[in-house]
Amino acid sequence: LGKEFERTLALIFTVLEEPAEGVAFKIAVEETLRRRPYLVILGEASSLNIKLGHRGRALIEVNIVGKTAHASMPHLGLNPIIALSEIINYVENIELPKHEILGKATIAPTIIDCEPKCSPQIPDTCKVIFDRRTVLGEKKENVLEIFYTISRKLERKGFKVSAKVATETLRSWTDKNIHVEYFFPSWLISKENTLALRSLNAIRNVVKDSGFSIWNFSTDGVYSAGEKNIVTLGFGPGNEELAHQPNEWVSISDIRIATRGYIELIKEFALEH
Repeated sequence: LGKEFERTLALIFTVLEEPAEGVAFKIAVEETLRRRPYLVILGEASSLNIKLGHRGRALIEVNIVGKTAHASMPHLGLNPIIALSEIINYVENIELPKHEILGKATIAPTIIDCEPKCSPQIPDTCKVIFDRRTVLGEKKENVLEIFYTISRKLERKGFKVSAKVATETLRSWTDKNIHVEYFFPSWLISKENTLALRSLNAIRNVVKDSGFSIWNFSTDGVYSAGEKNIVTLGFGPGNEELAHQPNEWVSISDIRIATRGYIELIKEFALEH
C-alpha cells in the first residue's frame, strides 16, 4: 500500500468456528489482542456483498427416559423413540417468532442417540439435539419453553423428559480446553451505521453492485456484535448457499476480487488519520 497503518490491523484465524462460533474468537480478542476492536470484518462467504448480521444459534439437548423391554413384547416397556417422535412432530409444527430483516426462527433435529443399542430390545433412554435459530430478543428461556407443554404430556404417560441448552468441553490444537454453552445470540448492524456505509463505499470501488444483506448461517459475529456490541460486518468470496454442500466451491475470480476488496477496506480504515 506504500503507507504505514495508522491503526493496528489484527488478522485472526480462528479454530473451532464450526462447532462453536465465537468461542475461540473471544479468547483471541480478550486474551491475545487485549483491546476492543474498532471494527470487525468477517471473511465468510458473502457473494461479495456486505453482511450486516444473522440469526443466533442454540443447541437444545432433550433427554427422554422410558422403560426397556424385549422388542417382541413392546407393550411391557415405554419406548423413548415413540416419545421422541411426538416431540419432533410437536416442535416442527409450532409457530416460531419472525424478524422483519433476519427472517424466521427455525428448529431442526440434527442428532439422535438411543441406549442400549440392541436390535431385539427397546431402549430406555433417548437423546436428541435440536438446532434452533433465534431472532433478536430471544433468550435461553425462550428456546426451552416450547418443550415444557409436550414434556408434561409425555410425563403423564410415564416418561421422564428434560430439556436444556447443550454444553460441551472442546479441545483446541494447542491442547487448550474450552467450555462451551451452545447459545449464541443473533445480531444486526443498521444499514445506516457509519462504518457500514463507509465499508460499502470502499467495496464498491471494486464491486460496483455490492449491497447490504444478511447471512443465513452463524459466524464469529455472535461474540463481537452479539455479545460485545462491536460493529461487525461480513465480506468474502463465495456463495453462502453452497456451505457444507458436497459440491461447495468458490471461483478464483471472486477470491481475487475479494482480495482487492480487503485492500480497499484497509485503505479506508487502517490508513485513516
